[in-house]
Amino acid sequence: MTLPVVLASMWNKVPKRRVNVTELPEPLYIFLQTNYTEREKRLWESTTFSLEHSEKEIVVKAFRDRSTIVNFTFTPSNVSVSVQVILQRGNISNTTVYNESEFPLPESKWKVLRHVVQEPSSLLLPSQDDANEEDTYRIKVNHNNSSQPTVVPVVKVVTAEISCKTWDTNASAWKNSGCKVANVSNFDEVVCECTHLSIFTATFFVSPNVLSTDDLRLFAEFFHNPVMVTVVVLLWMTYLVGLYWAYHADSLDKAQRGIAVLEDNSKDDEHLYLVCTVTGWGRNTGTTSNVYIYLSGTAAKTRVHRLADAERDIFFSGAENWFLISSPHDLGDLTSVIIWHDNTGSSPDWFLNEVYVREVDGDQAWHCLYNNWLSVYRGVLCVEVPATSAEEMAKHRFYHFVINTSQSLRTEHLWLSFVTKPNYSTFMRMHRLTCALCILLTMMMASLMFHGLPTDDPRIRSAPGPSPSTSRTSSSVCRHRLSSSPSTCCWWSCFAGRAHLVIPTRPLPLARTTAPPRAATSPRRTRIQTRTPMSRRYM
Repeated sequence: MTLPVVLASMWNKVPKRRVNVTELPEPLYIFLQTNYTEREKRLWESTTFSLEHSEKEIVVKAFRDRSTIVNFTFTPSNVSVSVQVILQRGNISNTTVYNESEFPLPESKWKVLRHVVQEPSSLLLPSQDDANEEDTYRIKVNHNNSSQPTVVPVVKVVTAEISCKTWDTNASAWKNSGCKVANVSNFDEVVCECTHLSIFTATFFVSPNVLSTDDLRLFAEFFHNPVMVTVVVLLWMTYLVGLYWAYHADSLDKAQRGIAVLEDNSKDDEHLYLVCTVTGWGRNTGTTSNVYIYLSGTAAKTRVHRLADAERDIFFSGAENWFLISSPHDLGDLTSVIIWHDNTGSSPDWFLNEVYVREVDGDQAWHCLYNNWLSVYRGVLCVEVPATSAEEMAKHRFYHFVINTSQSLRTEHLWLSFVTKPNYSTFMRMHRLTCALCILLTMMMASLMFHGLPTDDPRIRSAPGPSPSTSRTSSSVCRHRLSSSPSTCCWWSCFAGRAHLVIPTRPLPLARTTAPPRAATSPRRTRIQTRTPMSRRYM
């Protein structure tokens, strides 16, 4: 989650220009609210364990560019433990960064910065500038059995990674230099401690749950949570049925590939042309009639050819059928295509979109656009379609847009192309269906990682409404949908957070001013603003 952006700058009155302020004698504190609701916080489920054996150890990775907040929730709430944090570099535990015998902290030890009070049951593990991949924080939690011998505390741990960023105008990038996370930061508000004026923001990321084989217990508790189990089972059953259909459809597509060499071609003809007929999409747009064609050019014409293929089905709805036509003479530039059918068979009407002609020995190609019916009742049986060269077709931008959009949806859209995939595509329907299943399962796994398994916790029930598992699952899916949409992320970032700036009370080199939340002082001295983050052919 990216928090709002804050601009803190100082200007000269005469001449009016921005002053570069660095190395402040006292740090500049910037408060950025996360605005998570209590319900959302309760949905953050991470590591849960009991202190039955007195001591537990938690390992948290140490980062160079961000700090980590570790929040503890104890059951019962009045339990007291001791916490020790050791920074381990490689295989050597060399630094104790925190050691507290009474945790959560008593009120006398709370740190306060303006209106922000330190969370008594939270730890801030600072970033380490020289940290490497093997450096970790080892948190040892120890329960004093002598003070509470009959109590076995249960501890829930939630971690979040936060960092303060400043905009580097020279590098045009966000950097961590000159800012660090203050030790009073918590899950409600991130406090950045900076030593210069610039553009600031912060990032806040709640660490996901660690998935394990223990999560499979959900399937063993079907009657306690039937919704999620039923959805997963139905999803796999639908996949298996679709996989069976896709296998047979892919076999038919494979059989439909190829170019039909017409039987009435002559072996003595020296000039060859590839002809592709494109049948429109829709009900009863294909034909059962015999189709005939000849090509007319500036230099010659071909003989009449019957378009037929003994090995493949042709002229069905959405079909793209390729034929090889020979000619004893060079046609020159193609001027038109004359095409008709004999109106035979059970469904003689034919909706012809286009005839595409390409010279085999050369690089010339022509588009003959018709986009109408060849039918006794709806049009004509024979039509002469004028040819348009590829260079002239490039000038028709709207046609390109429509055709390319249609082609992209048919070929590249994961869900639609499962049905509309052209037979020449080597990305099979089985592959597309498997990718779709992986996307759905990944979405479910992401919801499980960030929101955990549904529980019967009455605090997360919707009142009144469906069962806890149903409402929780719906909430997880909705949140994942929201986070998956880039446009929604932008709107969410605009309205999700609030920010305000506090400048130290001790005089600065140029001026002293205190800015209340979401307010701007005089633009002559200090200006504070809040901003939100920023085919192979035509058919």
